[in-house]
Amino acid sequence: MKTPDPRALLETLELQYQALAVAHERLAAGEAAAGIRRVAVGPAETRPRRYTAKAVPSAATAQPGDWWPRASAGPQPLKPGPGLPACGLAGVPLPVVFYDLCGLDETGIEQAVATVEAAQRGTRAFLPVFLLDRPCFLPLRKRRFTFEYRAPARGLPAMAVGAADYAKGFAAFVTAKWAPAQVIHLGPGRFDAAALPEADERLVIAFPDYARQNPYQRLAYAALPEGRLSYGTLAEAVAAAEQGRQVTFHLHWEDALYRNLRREAWPAAQAAALAELDRLKVAGGRFLWTLHNIEPHDLDGRAARRFMAALAARADALHLHSDWAARQAIELFDAEPAKIHVIPHPSYRGLYPVPPDRASARAELGLPEGRRVVLMFGNLRGYKGFEEALEALRGSGADLQLVIAGRAGPYDPVADVGDPRVTILKGYVDDALVSRFFAAADYALFPFRRISTSGSLLLALTFGVPVIAPAVPALAETVRDGREGLLFDPADPRALARALTMAATQEESLRQRQGRAALARAKAFPPERFAQQMAALLEELEQPEARVVELPRRKDAALRVVETRQSRRSAAPRRRKAAGA
Repeated sequence: MKTPDPRALLETLELQYQALAVAHERLAAGEAAAGIRRVAVGPAETRPRRYTAKAVPSAATAQPGDWWPRASAGPQPLKPGPGLPACGLAGVPLPVVFYDLCGLDETGIEQAVATVEAAQRGTRAFLPVFLLDRPCFLPLRKRRFTFEYRAPARGLPAMAVGAADYAKGFAAFVTAKWAPAQVIHLGPGRFDAAALPEADERLVIAFPDYARQNPYQRLAYAALPEGRLSYGTLAEAVAAAEQGRQVTFHLHWEDALYRNLRREAWPAAQAAALAELDRLKVAGGRFLWTLHNIEPHDLDGRAARRFMAALAARADALHLHSDWAARQAIELFDAEPAKIHVIPHPSYRGLYPVPPDRASARAELGLPEGRRVVLMFGNLRGYKGFEEALEALRGSGADLQLVIAGRAGPYDPVADVGDPRVTILKGYVDDALVSRFFAAADYALFPFRRISTSGSLLLALTFGVPVIAPAVPALAETVRDGREGLLFDPADPRALARALTMAATQEESLRQRQGRAALARAKAFPPERFAQQMAALLEELEQPEARVVELPRRKDAALRVVETRQSRRSAAPRRRKAAGA
């Protein structure tokens, strides 16, 4: 947006000053007629003050300093007084919200101001500035709220500009003066919101930064405007918020806050992270937490769950990938349902190179051509069930080749395997090699001990590879037994061996049908929709903690007021859907 001309802004201020002078005289006359007397709190003036309305000198004949004491550019953006309900917020960097009351009568203004007062008392998360076109100041003055008055153009002295230009000038001036984050229209008269500043102080800081090795994070922020995203630490998010930036800290894998430390240092690191989150909230920042794992992997479960419950209590929003995971978060961590947003995990369509044909892929990897190949892909972690898979393969006697590919960390569950039916390829797998692995595979195996969501499973579906996985709720929402793959009962110790035997002996036509179904299932989770839904969630989270709803005011009219998050705590978790879906 083009920066408003400082001279024009100052001229508008002079007109506003004259309008307030006229309104003050009318108010004084009304008080005198009603017999109202004011008690002076300062030295009494020897004579009454009179305001004179005079035309503003034209730009061609006067300099700004001739009629305004500051000859420099227009005033810097200000922060309004918080009002009595939240007077302790003075100096706290909170977003300014314009409430447009133009067109309301005195009863409507009283009701709107009282509603905003109640919302602010409940949230203490925004600073209101009220916009009026009627000299009804008492509801605002008694609550010590800040307001701007736009007098009707017909009540002003003769001006060189028309009424439309005057309204635009008023909008440009108050916007530059307060730099609002949002305009909420509560009356039929419309404030010109087109004058809102384009300067975007919003910032999303994501942690940890796994974007290079995990495309999930790249997909999550693909729809954000350039410059809005930064990968950084919680301390950096706190510092940015305390400097006045509108910061949202997006936490993905919460164990990254402490798991690289010695185990005895974990409690102190968790306590420090919670204290930093408290500082972030006090500074006006927002906290979004994506719960990739309901059950912590390879950690002290009890201590980790306590930490996760504390995170859920501090989060402004919780993002989960399935309805089952949302119910678990409510049950295990006492998460507020109104904070929960279910956005399913996306597929990885379009992110990887086009895979080669099966024969070429197997030849490059040194895999047999005439045997079914079952792929276990991903970081070698204990919870992924590698030991169970090897035991099931030994017990089944199935004629297949099990390929284990991924990086091994401190825990290596497949260090010593003497079975020729097992091929182990350890190390970092680049995108081209990922395509070759899945092109060579007949099935993808995921014998998880416990799981909330699996990006590797969505990756297999993306390449049209049917899966073998436990019939647990988190996966059953995505994979159907016999359609996109084979599901086995995790409580039956022989079920996985039977599933491997079935995968080795199943007719090729049926396997190909499952592969086509897997590819079609992946198309139901497009990454473009996921990116748009994540951007919409972040956009909603960055708004002040007030939203507009319709409440009846009279039989023939409705007044839009503000509802706080506090009153929505009993609401059900929200599942986001794409427009038109």
